[in-house]
Amino acid sequence: MDKKLITIKEAAESLDLSPATIRRRIKIGQLKAEKIEGIYGPQWVIDPDNLTESSYNIEVIPVRHNLTPDKLEDIIKRATQEAIRAEINESMQDYAAQMQELKNTIKQLQKQLNEQPKESFLKRLFKG
Repeated sequence: MDKKLITIKEAAESLDLSPATIRRRIKIGQLKAEKIEGIYGPQWVIDPDNLTESSYNIEVIPVRHNLTPDKLEDIIKRATQEAIRAEINESMQDYAAQMQELKNTIKQLQKQLNEQPKESFLKRLFKG
């Protein structure tokens, strides 16, 4: 008699993992599965006996550091302040360049204005 095969979703629920993790384990060969033709197309099925083989424990190594929340807050503040200073300096350089362009434009316009022949007020008033 054939064993009952389970779907990726059922395997994920039984191992308390996501379906994506089950698919990834199948893809890299950590979990044995076979592809069958389902009612909606090909689908992976898994023998429940294979689940115990793939549910291995990974040893977690604790990371020890001397970083207190206050030190972390200080680091974040300094990094933020440096980023803000850099952004302000860049903006100031942009504004300085724009101001220089405006000064040059003003000088050109003043030069053009000074080069125009000057007419008396009355001539300009009664022109036309």
